Amino acid sequence: MTQSVIPLESNPEIFTEFAHSLGLVPLLSFHDVYSVTDIEVLEFLPQPIYAFVLLFPITDSFEQFRQQEAASTPESDGGVVWLKQSVKNACGLYALLHVLLNVPKSLVVKDSKADNFRRKIQNNLKQADLDELVEDCCSIHESYATQGSTEAPDAEDDVNLHFVTFVAKNGRVYELDGRRTKPVDVGSFDSNDKFGKEKVIFERVQYYMELTQDPNFALIALASTG
Repeated sequence: MTQSVIPLESNPEIFTEFAHSLGLVPLLSFHDVYSVTDIEVLEFLPQPIYAFVLLFPITDSFEQFRQQEAASTPESDGGVVWLKQSVKNACGLYALLHVLLNVPKSLVVKDSKADNFRRKIQNNLKQADLDELVEDCCSIHESYATQGSTEAPDAEDDVNLHFVTFVAKNGRVYELDGRRTKPVDVGSFDSNDKFGKEKVIFERVQYYMELTQDPNFALIALASTG
C-alpha cells in the first residue's frame, strides 16, 4: 500500500454525505443500529435495508480466524463485486464502494463516480486499473474523513479498527472485506424476506465480539432516508 488516507469515523451522517457525493440516490441514507447483538432493533429502522457496514477491532485472535477461514473457504463470488484494499486506512471508503457497487443499479445516480465505476468494472479490469478508480474516489475522501466528533488520526497512523460490508445477492449473504482475498459467503438469505431479518449477520458480529473481547464495535445500515 503506497497511498494512505485519514480513516473515516463510523458516523451515519458522514457515510451518507460521502455516499451521496459518489452517486447514491438521495432517497437512501445510513442509520445507526443501536445494538450489534439484538436483531429486534432493526424493527425501528426504515425499510427496506440494503446493506450493513460494520466497524470492529482487528486483534491477533481475529487475524488467526481470518487466515484459517481463508484457507478453508472455496472460491465463489456469488455475483458480488469485491475490491482488494490497496490504500492504507481507506477501509471505510472500500466498505462504502462495496455498498455502491452491489446495490441495485437504480439506487445509483447515472454518470456519477459510482455509476462510472460500476460500468468500467464490468470489463474485468486489472488491479492497477481498479486502484486508479479508487484513487479517483480518494480525491474527495479527506473532506469527509476530517469530519466527525472524534479527533481524526494521521493518514500514516496504524489504526486497528476496520470496516467491512454485508450485502445480499442471489440468495446468499456476503461479507466484503478488502483485507481478505475474496468475498466471504456467511449464509443463506430468503429473498422473500427483508434483508437484515436473517440472523446470519448478527451471529457473525456476535462471533467477532466473542473472538476479540473488545467493545469497540459499531454497525450502520443503508435504508430509506425516512
